[in-house]
Amino acid sequence: PLRIDSFAGPALAVTDSLTTLHSGGLDPPATDSAAGATWIATGVRVDNDFVSVTADGRPLETLLELCKRAGKATGLVTTSYFFDASPAAFAAHQRSRAYYPEIIREMLSAAQPDVIMGGGAVVFDDAQYELQPVAAGANYAVVRSIAGLEAWDPAQTPRLLGLFSTDFLPLIAGGEAFTMTPAIERTASSKDPTLATMTRRALDRLALDPDGFFLFAED
Repeated sequence: PLRIDSFAGPALAVTDSLTTLHSGGLDPPATDSAAGATWIATGVRVDNDFVSVTADGRPLETLLELCKRAGKATGLVTTSYFFDASPAAFAAHQRSRAYYPEIIREMLSAAQPDVIMGGGAVVFDDAQYELQPVAAGANYAVVRSIAGLEAWDPAQTPRLLGLFSTDFLPLIAGGEAFTMTPAIERTASSKDPTLATMTRRALDRLALDPDGFFLFAED
């Protein structure tokens, strides 16, 4: 049973960013996913665009990092790019969600979730950022297909980086480099795994830890 099941009634988490709260206008800017996810991950409000770091550069310990420090297995699964603002807020500390190489490097070398899955191979594979050696140095097995994901043996290779491309063509030109196939657009021949498949395989690994686990999964 989940702790939330014991609540007497509905629970509401207000995740407004500092940008939203400090706006004096009648039409305040919407809280973005970087600030919203940071609030969920750390319990601290930050301005839009910030990823689990304060305005003066102080990193905020995240729920994933807290669980990892407690000896639990950890994972991040998304149908967006794996270094997008929401997963990044649980495993990185940067002044901008747009610092993609820095976020990836921090995720792989510092936070080091046991399982990471999503899109975004276009940045990871860019030679100018030298990110592949970082993953190799942290003992991540890299899989890029449904077959590779299903063949993965978590007991033998405990760290996985799943990078999945899609043949789906979004309305925004170039967007296919960052996102996976939307559920409503999926067909039997879609080349990337579903959120359910990624989550199932992540749980196959995380459930091996006797101390429990933390998993972030988003569509």
